[in-house]
Amino acid sequence: MTNLINHNFNHLKYAVTTHTSAQTTSDLAETFTTISGSECDSYAVQGTHAVYTFNFSAYKSGVSIGVIKLEYADVGSSSYSEVDSLNRRNIGNAGSSSQFNRWALRYSWIVPSWTGAKKFRVQIGHPSTNQALTCHALDVWDGASTSTEFYSSSYYIYSI
Repeated sequence: MTNLINHNFNHLKYAVTTHTSAQTTSDLAETFTTISGSECDSYAVQGTHAVYTFNFSAYKSGVSIGVIKLEYADVGSSSYSEVDSLNRRNIGNAGSSSQFNRWALRYSWIVPSWTGAKKFRVQIGHPSTNQALTCHALDVWDGASTSTEFYSSSYYIYSI
């Protein structure tokens, strides 16, 4: 199933990353980690806006509240800025400490046009300590033993 039927993509760029290991986010409060597979190295908008979408998976045992944000920088620069703090996304819940949470996540941002090429990345952080999430992997119990499965992540960006 798709929601992209009859959609004209203008200047589409995308990447799929196959992960072979898990990524654990920082356990420290207000410390953001770049989610692997989210980095777009260069994109020049051809329209009035761009749409950036990122797909990934995450899990956490116990209480977890996370904040996800989109950042950009000029190509060649290492100084990133948040696109807009009003467009942060939340993940998680404040349920039982023994609850196990699994998420297949898809977040999209509409970004106003800019001049020149920019690079993008998605970061995740937590408002308090001991809130780390595991991305791109899931421990699976088959009734006899536990194994780890790894999941791909992807992004796509296009102009509108």
